[in-house]
Amino acid sequence: MTVETVIDGDLIAFKAAAAGEKRTVDVYDSSGKYIEEYKNRTEFKATIPKDQHNEYEFKDIQRPEPIENVLHTAKKMINGIAEK
Repeated sequence: MTVETVIDGDLIAFKAAAAGEKRTVDVYDSSGKYIEEYKNRTEFKATIPKDQHNEYEFKDIQRPEPIENVLHTAKKMINGIAEK
């Protein structure tokens, strides 16, 4: 008996790509001066008083992991689907 499986490759590509990136934020003061890089906005906002939250600007940073990591993740997902 032969079993065929149809896989939506978009889902695998999206999940593997999302897992294969590191996200952080660069923080700038109201004059545009660079402050520091943080894991996320919440981490930065915990360091300042609440009434100052709107005085800063954020730039989202995405850094890709090596392509080998992304391909490994995609392969594991495909193998998991095939096993089921």
